[in-house]
Amino acid sequence: MNNQLNQEKFQKIAQEIIWTEDISRARSLIVKINNLLKEKPDLSINQPQLYQYCQDILIKLRFVALTTLPDQQVFNLIKGHFLDALKTGIDVYRILEIDLCSRPVFTRGEFKKGTRQVLKENRQKIGSQPLTIEGKPTPQPPTLKNWLLDYDSETGDEKHPELERGQYLAQNPNVRKLEQIERDLLRKVLKFYDDIKPTPVSQTEKWIKTARDKGLIPPLEKSEAVSSTLPPGTPPETLPLRLKAAAALTPRPLTNQPTPSEPVPPPQPASPSLFEPAKPKEPARRDIYQESVEEPPKPGRAEPRIEGNVVDLKNK
Repeated sequence: MNNQLNQEKFQKIAQEIIWTEDISRARSLIVKINNLLKEKPDLSINQPQLYQYCQDILIKLRFVALTTLPDQQVFNLIKGHFLDALKTGIDVYRILEIDLCSRPVFTRGEFKKGTRQVLKENRQKIGSQPLTIEGKPTPQPPTLKNWLLDYDSETGDEKHPELERGQYLAQNPNVRKLEQIERDLLRKVLKFYDDIKPTPVSQTEKWIKTARDKGLIPPLEKSEAVSSTLPPGTPPETLPLRLKAAAALTPRPLTNQPTPSEPVPPPQPASPSLFEPAKPKEPARRDIYQESVEEPPKPGRAEPRIEGNVVDLKNK
């Protein structure tokens, strides 16, 4: 970037890189701006607006290239310029999520812890009205540090879902003093703050840990402690040699099991359970189709009565 490149063209290029979150172009422009500042150490005096714009653009470009920076530079950006990135529209959480996925699993917790710590030291302001915080005798300035302190004092320092954040944003008297754009900015900050908190431990796990620390239950053996830290579905080849050797051992036969040399008795029918009542026998069913059927006697035919020479035919 030389004198021929005017400030408008420079601003257009920088905004395009930030909007597209092009990491390679962001790193290239960072190098060019740093070289310009080295070549013109008096730029802050001769062209103060251009110098200040270069400083602002450097901050935003570093947020775009966050995954390529050392941890200390990342922490310095979050501590001093986190709100600048959010106001520009840079999705800091998504960029940090990509950075976390590229790290070993056992280092992610420490990185999140460091990010939370520097975020709670940020002194950028949201709003202009002082904050009334529980436990503080006097109103505090509306810095990001004090907003997080107020949020933790009212809701607790554990991880909160979206519903609890919404209740804080709707009911907190300090939040009601903010403009809508400031409230939206605070909502993004609190979401990021909750997302980088560790997953809460269940009450059962807390009780077991407390009981084990007090000696109420025996501690885990070394092999159990190692196996409990492995994620589910770990392939056998990744287990320690001691665990693989233990898994390869065959169980000792029980004493009541017959040896191969002894004849195996035939299986006996299972005896009825003592807890199940005996079922009553059902009466034998009659097969009405195989029984002989006796027809009822037919009424006999009455003989006609003869009286003299007259025959009575009424019964005929």
